[in-house]
Order: sequence, then C-alpha cells, then structure tokens
Amino acid sequence: MKVKKAAFGAIDKAFIESRFQDRVNIIFSNDNNKGKTLLFQGILYSLGNEPIFPAGFPFNDYYFYSKIEIGGNDVEFIRKGRSIIVRDDGGIRAFDSVSEFKYALKTYIPNMPEIYKKDRQKLVDPCLFYELFFVGQDLRDPSSTFSKYYNKSDFMNVLYALAGIGRNVLTSEEIKSLKDRIKNKRNKRAQLAKDINRLNIDPEVRRTVLQSSNNEEVRRKESDIKKARLRVSEVDRALSRELNRKFKLEALLTELNSLNRKIEVGSVKCGDCGSERIVYTNGNFDFELTNSYVKSSMLSSIKEDIKLKEEIIEELRNELRTEKLSLEREVSTAPAKVRDIMLFRDQLNDGSKLDDELVSIDSKIEEISAQLLVQEGDIGENRQAQKEFVATITTLMNKYGNKVDQSKSEEYKGVFAVQGQTYSGSEQQLYYFCKLMAFSSYFNHKFPLIIDAFREGEISSGKESQMLDVFSSIDNQVILSATLKEEEYSAEKYLPSKNINVIDYSGHVDNQILSPEFSSDFRNILKSFGIVVP
Repeated sequence: MKVKKAAFGAIDKAFIESRFQDRVNIIFSNDNNKGKTLLFQGILYSLGNEPIFPAGFPFNDYYFYSKIEIGGNDVEFIRKGRSIIVRDDGGIRAFDSVSEFKYALKTYIPNMPEIYKKDRQKLVDPCLFYELFFVGQDLRDPSSTFSKYYNKSDFMNVLYALAGIGRNVLTSEEIKSLKDRIKNKRNKRAQLAKDINRLNIDPEVRRTVLQSSNNEEVRRKESDIKKARLRVSEVDRALSRELNRKFKLEALLTELNSLNRKIEVGSVKCGDCGSERIVYTNGNFDFELTNSYVKSSMLSSIKEDIKLKEEIIEELRNELRTEKLSLEREVSTAPAKVRDIMLFRDQLNDGSKLDDELVSIDSKIEEISAQLLVQEGDIGENRQAQKEFVATITTLMNKYGNKVDQSKSEEYKGVFAVQGQTYSGSEQQLYYFCKLMAFSSYFNHKFPLIIDAFREGEISSGKESQMLDVFSSIDNQVILSATLKEEEYSAEKYLPSKNINVIDYSGHVDNQILSPEFSSDFRNILKSFGIVVP
C-alpha cells in the first residue's frame, strides 16, 4: 500500500501533492502553519479516519482526495463530510457514511479484523485500525489511543485479532478500576433501594416492590428479562433501518433504470430551463448521469450496495431470531410473581423510574462483573499467548529504542505507557517510532508508516539520523513531516539522497496552502468521479 497522490480544497481553490515516492519522504518547512498537518490529516480523512484537523479549519467545506496503490492497483478516494466515493478499475462506488464505507475498505484490506465492543462483534473502524501505522501531530498520549470512541483495550484487541490470539486480557490497573466501579455502583444501588422504600404507595404493593428489590433471584431474573427485551428492540430497530435503506436503494435503482430506458428512446429535459443534464445526489456529492461512465458506475454501485444490505439484513435477522429465543427462555423460566411485578410496575410513575434506574445499575454491575469473569475463565490458553505477544512487541520496541538511543535507560514495559511511566518531548517521539516499527516488524505489513511532526520534542540530530536509517532499511513507504529551525534550514539539513525524497513547503504562505493555482486540476479530479462541478 502506497500513497501516490493527495489533494484537498474546493472548486475555486485547492492544493495537490503528487511528489510522493516509494521510499522515505520528508515534507518539511522552515516554520509552522505551512499546511503539512492538513495534508497528513487529509490523506487519512479521505480514507475514513476521524477528523483531527487543527482548530478553526472548516474541513466540512472541502473535498479530500487520495490516490493509493493497493496490491499493484490504483484506488482513488474522495470524501466530503460523511460521504465517501471510491474509484477503481471496476468503476465508482458512493457511500453515505464511514460505517458503510469500511465494509468496502475491507475488500482492499482483507485483514481488517473484527473486535468485541459493547458485547457485540463488529468490524473495526478505520480510525482505530490506522493507528497500526499512523501517528498524528495532535492528541498524542502514550497511555491511550488517538480515537475518542475507542480505548487502549480495543486497540489491543485489534492487535490480538491480527495475531490470531483472540480477545484482550485486562491489565491489573484496569481490573482494579473495574472493581472500583462495581463498588461505586453497589453504593448507588443501596441508596436507590432506600428511595424505593420511602415510596408512598399501597402497603401491599410496597411490600411486593420491596420483595422484588430484596430478593436477589427475582431481581436478577427481572433484570435479565429487561436486558433481553432491550437487545431485541435494538436489533429490531437496526433491521428496520437496513430494510428501509435497501428499499430506498431498490426504488432508486428502478427509477434510474427507467430513466435510462427513456433516454435511449428519446430525451429528458428540464421543463423550466430546458437543460438535458441529469443529476443524481448521494450524500454530499452530485453526479451527472448524462455521462455514460458515471451512470453505469452509479448503477453498479447501487447494485453492490443492495447486495451489501442483503448480507447485513440476513445477519441482523439471524441475530434477531437468537435474541428473541433468548427472551422467550428468560420469560418462560421466570417465576409468576416476577411477571406480575413487571406488569404492575409499568403503571407506576416515580417507582417505575427508580426501578428502571435500579435495573440499569444492576445491568452495569453484571456487565462489569462479566468482564472480570472473562479474565478468570474465558481467557484460557489465549492469556498466555497474549502475554507472549505483548512481550515480543515490547522486546521489538526496546530493540529499536536502543538502536536509536544507546543511552536509553528505561525499558518499555508494554504497547502503551503503564502506570508510573511518562513520555514527553523527544522520549514521546521515540516511543511512537518504536511502536510503529515493532508493528511493522512483527506483522510484516505493507502499509506506509506515516508520522506527522516526527521530530516533535526537539529530538537530537543523532537520534533523528538513526531513525531515518531504520526507516530507509525497510520496504514500506514512509511519509514524515518536520519543521526545521532557521539555522537548520539555512544549512540545508535535508538534501535529496538515494533513500530519501525531500519536499519543501517553506514557500507556502502561512495558513494559505489552498490556492487558485490548483483549482483547474482539482476540478478535473472531481469530474473524474462524476461529481457535478459548476
């Protein structure tokens, strides 16, 4: 996988970078605000990454484009807002969201794994997967991930899945945190039980409600039934959404096919202006269907989307059947008094609200307890394999760390910084370098290693030279950015060499990387996707 070209902008102003080479690329400047970070973030954003642009940059107003070589074939991506278009030899496909796009991305990156998140197995989102080979300039924290939604346990699950050794084993700190959460939840539950006791309702009803709160078996069964109902409802809503989307796609396909037949036997014009241009809108993009290539690609894309929806619908139907059977089992095995209590509570107001909160807390306690049980039971043979994996990655990280800095005294103890370890300045930069190199070495992946601001933290020239030697020794494409001091720039610190391609951004106007100079070529890029350009 190699980056060949990147661009971003609007109709009237843009920027295009096509000087990437299949080796180490250093994009540098003699000052900040020259557009390096916008370029790096733009490449990953076009590929479905979370937006991590500098504050104040109106990224939703612009298109972001990249041309990536994957398996010897060029694949082009363009994104605006939530919508993404993919163009390859097979045509054009449009997606309304990253959630839909990631399934198409898996056709190009088959080893994108599935992980467990919130008790459900799901295909990993691009933003987490890209941390395997990308380090941005902002939101750096060696003890966590860049993603806002995912945590380090999720990323470890990605690594374990790629290594074929199952789900994550929690660290001792995380287990302690879970136990503390259980303790806090139980304290809150005790307070809620007191509130229920103070309810001013009929004494017999009050006695029954209290019984339900104090009888552990009844309370657990009631919680199980409510949780089962909630799972059925969630899956049912997801199924309805996908069925509705499939219906709309089929209706759109029918309309476009009908329109296609009308065009073949006559012509279609706008009744107001007489224009024969036919425009199809998908998310943030408008496509001109009078272009035969675009029209056939859109029809093909919609058919592929329908097939994808059919697969998702079948999976959801199977999941719904499983959840309904689970609910039926819970209800059928529930004592009669549990069913009576649940029916009556639906008529209560304050009592029902308190009870719902109580059940929610119980659910959380059970969920957290289940996580702890997994550590003791379900891990089994994976626990040892995962420990060995982490030890191997850590050994590789220390190997690269010692290669760059022979005076380095503190050893890495894991993929993420552990309690008591703090990396700042050049130490933090060295940590990210070692982590990406360890992943590259262990998995032997073919993704480009991309680090924005790779000299962050005033890393010494000697360490930098060692890092560049390591980067130059691997087969992966490497893309780095750096801001030089004035004396370094004047001394021509970076010169083209056999292994290093240098790209100088110093001539860019501060905070004005977008220019009318690139607008014509950028418009042609948009047109190649069939996007309507005024």
